[in-house]
Amino acid sequence: MPKIAADNLTKSYGGAPILNAVSFALPDGQWSLIQGQSGAGKTTLIRLIAGLERPDAGSIRFDTKVVSSPKGLIPPEQRGIGMVFQTIALWPHMTVEQHLDFVLRARTRNRKERRRTIHKWLEYLHLADRRKTLPHELSGGEKQRVALARAMCVRPAILLLDEPFTGMDSSLRTELLDLVYTLTSASRSTVLCATHHPEQFAELPTVALAIEAGKIAIASPPLPECST
Repeated sequence: MPKIAADNLTKSYGGAPILNAVSFALPDGQWSLIQGQSGAGKTTLIRLIAGLERPDAGSIRFDTKVVSSPKGLIPPEQRGIGMVFQTIALWPHMTVEQHLDFVLRARTRNRKERRRTIHKWLEYLHLADRRKTLPHELSGGEKQRVALARAMCVRPAILLLDEPFTGMDSSLRTELLDLVYTLTSASRSTVLCATHHPEQFAELPTVALAIEAGKIAIASPPLPECST
């Protein structure tokens, strides 16, 4: 049973088509890459799957449940997803640890449990010494790691990543990619990652989607057919 499926998904902005009847199905627990040039529609597709945009036509399903269509959509907070935005989108008034505490509060009211979880994720992503730091005091790579920690600490069923490893040197990027892959594989999360640099993921078993002119141009290996 596919975890994420798109059926004839279409989206335009100001009359300009971005996605044109895109269909695909991704199996549960799979890492998938979305490749394409700037403006090809990668971020739009991520935002549609997240529930941040409504499609003009077609639908998105999680398993058999329609979560997005022109008639309506389930809001992001009810989709069981984590997301790392290309713009990072940290909250300027919150410290590093407050970012994680904020999203964890929706899962547990137990403060000690939240503290343990926060400590663990800050250690994972080399941010323990930055826990009291505000976003404007962080480097670009540190901001990206905070965004990853915020998205992953709730153990989402679906993780959506939009250029998640930019601003990092190659050794840190390799270390964190291995960590994210190990953790999401252990939890059998379905991961969809938009990237300009598919070579960074060459060592991982992934499905590759290539968007060109609003269409899925290449799928490697072949994806299961979508059914309505």
